[in-house]
Amino acid sequence: MKKTILLVVIMMLGLTAGAYAQAGFSARTESLTTVVKTGHTELTGDVQLIVASSNIYPVLQGTFTLQYSVPVTSPMTAPYIQVTGTGALAGLVSINAGSSGPDGLLVIDVNAPVGGVTVVPGNGIRIHGVRVDAASATTNTVAVSITSTGNLIENGQFTANVINGMKSGLVADTDNTEAAEINSLKPTDETAVIVLKEGFLNAFGKTEGVLGDPTQTTAQTIRLKLSAAPPAGVVISFPATAATDTVGGTAGWEMVDAAGVVVDGMDIDDTATGADLEVYYKLVSNNNSTLVESFVVEVGIAAVDADVPIPAGVITFQATLAPDKDAFTSKGTVTGLPIPRYAIEWLAAQDLVIFKGNATALLVPLFMSKTVDVAQWGGPAYYDTGLAIANTTADPGKSKMGIDNAAIKQSGKINFYIFVQGETTPVTYVTGAASPGSGLDADGNLPAGSTYIVLASEILTAAGLDVTDNFQGYMIVVTNFTNAHGIEYVGDFIHVMQTSAMHVINPDRQVVPESLGQ
Repeated sequence: MKKTILLVVIMMLGLTAGAYAQAGFSARTESLTTVVKTGHTELTGDVQLIVASSNIYPVLQGTFTLQYSVPVTSPMTAPYIQVTGTGALAGLVSINAGSSGPDGLLVIDVNAPVGGVTVVPGNGIRIHGVRVDAASATTNTVAVSITSTGNLIENGQFTANVINGMKSGLVADTDNTEAAEINSLKPTDETAVIVLKEGFLNAFGKTEGVLGDPTQTTAQTIRLKLSAAPPAGVVISFPATAATDTVGGTAGWEMVDAAGVVVDGMDIDDTATGADLEVYYKLVSNNNSTLVESFVVEVGIAAVDADVPIPAGVITFQATLAPDKDAFTSKGTVTGLPIPRYAIEWLAAQDLVIFKGNATALLVPLFMSKTVDVAQWGGPAYYDTGLAIANTTADPGKSKMGIDNAAIKQSGKINFYIFVQGETTPVTYVTGAASPGSGLDADGNLPAGSTYIVLASEILTAAGLDVTDNFQGYMIVVTNFTNAHGIEYVGDFIHVMQTSAMHVINPDRQVVPESLGQ
């Protein structure tokens, strides 16, 4: 009986020794950060596998499999992904060829040497430099799950975040961005200011070739895009450098072309199209990691030599982080350079240059009715509002008129902003080749010295409004030429007519009270 009990004890001890003859590791992640949500190559927190057992065990040949919740975009080689062992594990770990970036799979081999090597608590493995496609994430975090063969993970089936949050890396500073305003008739040289901010601490990243960070191979860049080329004779000049206006800030940029080659500033004129309307600035001095910094560039607008009148209009700009390259090659494999790279996320357009002064705004109250009973005149009458708008930029000249300067001859379209009674959003209509009325040329422009005559009901119908019943409201008429004047006449055009001058709207409606003075 005693021998049987002893045999059982020996067998249990044997099983215990065999079951725990493996090194036990505790897994953990560290250095978690917020990253750019549009980033294709965002750096994750390091993963550590630390020998946690209190006993000394031999290293067994096996693997650790790291499954990331999004694709891995680092090249699966050193120095991009660095897998290092300490103590007895030094030189025994490497990246398995079965690792797959597009699948988010990183397999680490543990190669036990002949004769075995013992590990002690504190020995471990560190995985650094793993970059992932944050732009493909469906949540605001990125996680890694770790499983093993051969050796144990003592804290079980391990899953933890390697990125804690995602935000836009670039945001607009609408309070400090300033558009240049150019008078279309008397232009002067002006300066516009573009101000952008990083979306969170360290969103502006690092410069290229950062010492000690071989996982980054190029500089983070800000890409600007203009909505259109300037008018003839106007030149928009971007300087060679940009800086920060944040007190204590250290970030700085220099201009590069789309390929990243440094250029000494850039002038954009009326011949620019496509890529000629884009400007790039790469980070050349790292930002202060304790401050949310700004990107500031002063843009020169040379306009004094432009032919006047300069067409009215607005040139806007948009911004995004760059390089804006795909996460993978066209074959779905991990690509090499550049790191970092981003999906395009254009910020909302902001004004850069406003050309104003060659337009006239006129106010026109509207009334029309098909239900007024004027039987005493032989039956119902239809009341309408007639419009007569004159382009008076053709005049006798300053000497004959006894004035300082005569008008500059111009031709342009007429824009109607129709406000229906009780509505705050206007219905719009712009004159064109098929516009009703008389006085326009074949393209819908009103030439200098001509008058456009049309019924309001015709304009409303052309704008898609129903005028089969009574109509009340007003319209603001904006001409694409200066010195426009007009009259409105309300009546049935047979028996009754009321005529008044259209009110020329003051350029500053917030400061100068409006009156009927013309």
